[in-house]
Amino acid sequence: MCGLVVATRYLDNSKAKPTFLNFDRTFPNQTFTVVIFESDRAKFREAPEKLYDGQHICVTGMIREYRKKPEMIVKGPDQIVMMTE
Repeated sequence: MCGLVVATRYLDNSKAKPTFLNFDRTFPNQTFTVVIFESDRAKFREAPEKLYDGQHICVTGMIREYRKKPEMIVKGPDQIVMMTE
C-alpha cells in the first residue's frame, strides 16, 4: 500500500502506546492507517511520527479493517519504503 502521510500521532499515554501514520487525509477521514506499537518503536532509527510525516511511503504487510477503516500493523522499518519524487 502506498500513499502520502499527511498526519501522524504518537499516543504515549495509552496502554499500547501506538504511533499512527494516516494516509491522504487527517483522522477521522484518513483513507488508510499504519500502526506501529511501542514494542516496535526502538527498531526505527528515528521516531516514526517524525521520520514519515509528510513523506510518500509504501508499506507491506497484512491489511485489516479496524472501525471500518483499513489499517496495517507494522513491526519494523523493513516494511516501509520512502518514495522519492
